[in-house]
Amino acid sequence: MSSQNEQNYDFPLIPRQSFIFEDLNNILFDIINLLNTPSSQRSPLSLKKLQNLTCNIPFFKQLIQDYDEKAHFECCMCLKHIHYDKKDIVCRYGDEAEWFYIILQGKVKVFVPDEYGRKLKECTVLMTGCAFGEFALLKNRTRSATIVCLEDSDFAVLGKKDFLKILGAFTSKKFDENARFLKALPLFADWALNSLVQLSYYFRPIRFKRNQKIFLEGEPADFVYIVKNGEVEISKQNLLKSPSETIIGAHGRPLPNFKKPYIQTYNRISIIGPGEIIGDNDALNSNFYTKTCKCYSSQADLFQISSFEFKKRIRSEESLNILAEKNTFRNNHQNFAMRIIQQVQLPMRKIPKIKALSNKKLASEIKAIWHSSIKTIHRPGLNNSHRSSVSVITSPFYRDLSNHKSSESKIL
Repeated sequence: MSSQNEQNYDFPLIPRQSFIFEDLNNILFDIINLLNTPSSQRSPLSLKKLQNLTCNIPFFKQLIQDYDEKAHFECCMCLKHIHYDKKDIVCRYGDEAEWFYIILQGKVKVFVPDEYGRKLKECTVLMTGCAFGEFALLKNRTRSATIVCLEDSDFAVLGKKDFLKILGAFTSKKFDENARFLKALPLFADWALNSLVQLSYYFRPIRFKRNQKIFLEGEPADFVYIVKNGEVEISKQNLLKSPSETIIGAHGRPLPNFKKPYIQTYNRISIIGPGEIIGDNDALNSNFYTKTCKCYSSQADLFQISSFEFKKRIRSEESLNILAEKNTFRNNHQNFAMRIIQQVQLPMRKIPKIKALSNKKLASEIKAIWHSSIKTIHRPGLNNSHRSSVSVITSPFYRDLSNHKSSESKIL
């Protein structure tokens, strides 16, 4: 694929919200004092204290979870402190790579070359708890972005030699695992593994808990996500026009409706499982998300890439065709689900007396089916470990609903 020859930026693209760990301000002074102590003069007691103070920093928390505490302890032996003032340049595009950075406090902006390589363009913002700079150290390359401080910032840094010795194998292993995951997806099936190792650097792992929002309808479509583990729920806002009259009583006596002219609802239209890409259609064709996404399972692990990088790297005709086919399939399902929801939620006005009971029964059955009947659809091209999972209606009503068009308009 053409991606093999593309520029590989050395800096992660992550959400703009801050990864703030608890009581940072209270412990930052102690951390900086310990980091400013020369490595050779750090006692076992001070190293243990530094280890306890930094264990909740997102980078080290993930390191302990995926690797072991020994690597964290070795980092504490070698970490140093660097401070930069607002507007200072941490490193420049094309510089030799010397340090791996962990932001203890502050905020930095990442600038990368545009597609023509003529000028630098703002790419993302990194905040407290983020780490960057590993790719250039691993691959022995020059810096591929310029980093500028947006405010006074403090960093814990590892020199190149220490980074490769302590974290080189761990970081390479994570890149390889992510590349193998991407390789199993239809979109990346024809990519070389080497290219996917490079691409995997731009995907940041993020964990969400049940009902936690991933993105909201109407927000800027800044990121694209791939579900690694768990399930997420896709929902959409629906505005229902209130009827001008309301029917009450057994004889259908009409009364004027003085309520709001529109009723706003949020409706679940599908459940997305491992191996599915979400947000790509909005990133490619719109500036805003057209649906809301939140975590459906007890927890879900997602890979996130900025829309800027996604559009820059996923641009071959074959890849775009795969995405178009996937989105057509999903949109057809979701649009059909929305039509059913709209009919079920349609406010009651007047129903012909003869068909009222049968139509009410049909509506109640559709409601029950929608809430209880969820089935997994297997689409060709995805193996069992990365299968698509979307909610569908499995009743005969799903198949035969086209035959009820005349009655649909009268339901409720």
